Amino acid sequence: MKIHLWIPTPSFGHHAYYPESVGRYREFPSHAESRAAGHFAYYNLHLVCAGRGQVKIGSEWLELQRGAGFLFPPHSEQHYRADPEDPWDVRWVHFSAGQGGEWIKQRAGRSGWVFAIGELSSAEALTEEMYRIGEAFATKEESRISALLYELLVRVGAEARNLRESSSSVRREAIRDSADLIRERCAENWRLTEMAELAGYSPYHYNRLFHETMGRTPMAYLNEARIMQAKRLLVSTRSSVKEIAFACGFKQSGYFVTRFRKQEGMTPTRYREAFGSAHADN
Repeated sequence: MKIHLWIPTPSFGHHAYYPESVGRYREFPSHAESRAAGHFAYYNLHLVCAGRGQVKIGSEWLELQRGAGFLFPPHSEQHYRADPEDPWDVRWVHFSAGQGGEWIKQRAGRSGWVFAIGELSSAEALTEEMYRIGEAFATKEESRISALLYELLVRVGAEARNLRESSSSVRREAIRDSADLIRERCAENWRLTEMAELAGYSPYHYNRLFHETMGRTPMAYLNEARIMQAKRLLVSTRSSVKEIAFACGFKQSGYFVTRFRKQEGMTPTRYREAFGSAHADN
């Protein structure tokens, strides 16, 4: 099987991500690419669904099998190939990134990113729908195929672990588990030291790893969790703003109001007027 579908340039030029082409190669032992730097202007995402293959990152050839994949940035040197004796079933997308694609740029790096994603059923379903759209493309499908690509990239970004860092999956799981506990117990008087103990790291390393995994510092995450809890109380109870501030872990109601306005663009009182119910019960 060899699927290679080119997607027309979109009429709406402001998609976050948009495919140039999509495809799937299965039972194709001669599948191989060797591109010099500067010769390919798109991001190149491959997901291995069966069989085996190799990809070259820097000077190192890495073995790939089901659940693995790679992402090359635009204009990079690219070398990869199917295993002739057990050729891979590989699904791929060549795509461009608009504004907001900085995280993709960081993941791809300068020479490429090799990862393992584990569960592939969602990615397979997303690519199948992309193939369906690409087979008989209509302009009205632009937003849909862009959304499918966006979901695929988000799943890869959130779930994949770096194959060149064997401990990254365990580390990411520990950070996410600690984040869930902090959110559930956001009213408590957390300090960075106590947060770090949840994952078994020093405060310095925890702060860095938390930011890498969750996209913000532990303290910023804690404040977001407290504001989220405050929003729920504002619209569902008659408690005063001061009572809600204390119930959500803020020691001073003035600071709570400042943080709330910064995050939501309005005061707690205005938020309650806009979204609350006049008949909310305690």
